[in-house]
Amino acid sequence: MKLLFEHPFWKSAQFVTVQLTENYRQQNDNEFQQCLTDIREGDISRKTLNYLESRAQEEDTLKNNYLRVFFTNKETEGYNFKRIKEINHPPVYLTPQIKTFNKYELPPDWPFQIPAYATLKIGARVMISKNLPDKDLVNGHIVKIREISADNKIIIVSFQKRIIELSPTTEIIFDNKQQKLAECVGFPLILAYGLTVHRVQGLTLKHVVIYINSLQFTPHLFYVALSRVTEGKNLFLITKKLLLKQFINEIRIIKSVYHFYTNNDNLIDMNHDKEFETKLFSI
Repeated sequence: MKLLFEHPFWKSAQFVTVQLTENYRQQNDNEFQQCLTDIREGDISRKTLNYLESRAQEEDTLKNNYLRVFFTNKETEGYNFKRIKEINHPPVYLTPQIKTFNKYELPPDWPFQIPAYATLKIGARVMISKNLPDKDLVNGHIVKIREISADNKIIIVSFQKRIIELSPTTEIIFDNKQQKLAECVGFPLILAYGLTVHRVQGLTLKHVVIYINSLQFTPHLFYVALSRVTEGKNLFLITKKLLLKQFINEIRIIKSVYHFYTNNDNLIDMNHDKEFETKLFSI
């Protein structure tokens, strides 16, 4: 199997590849930047290993408001269940309303952005899982539940000093002819005390606590998890040091991808080619 850029079509199409080279998230921490670069390029130095080991601890004694990041759904759900049990409010159980059209058979595990079930409480920390442009909220925003109406049709949340009233939203599936196949109506809210690496990949965080309990399917996600935080001093790895070493030894890069980005004649550095940047954003 070939990667897309290895196909003859890619070369004949003469695509231009735009590379972003300026690191804004970790711009105030050069040592952490270098650590992330080593991991991204698959070249783990002794200095980088020592740096990561310095961020590791076996027990989680950290502040509850720090976001926990896990590599599996099971671990994430377990942590969220534990944290929501600590809230002294009755739980509210929500399931969306799903309809299908034109005799469409919806797969039972269809990945709607609206969760298939949710256990919420007043005071809970939740993530918005679907863009809500009319509320100026996007997928990934973390909010706090302030009120839930008696009929469960209105949820009031706070976000950045704003109080926002949410009602059920609709998510629609269309076919390639824009015919409606199915719709899901519900609240795009998931508990956010702990999140999977996939869920946090677009976030920038002041503090992050990463649990490393298993080697299964996780090495390729390590860079994504680490690079969410702005400064290395606010990165915490909950793991045993021996497991961490094993984990790091599993890190691999796809050499053809690395070669593509380091030996590409059609590669444009977005941060230095101002003429191309002007053309791109004028389209």
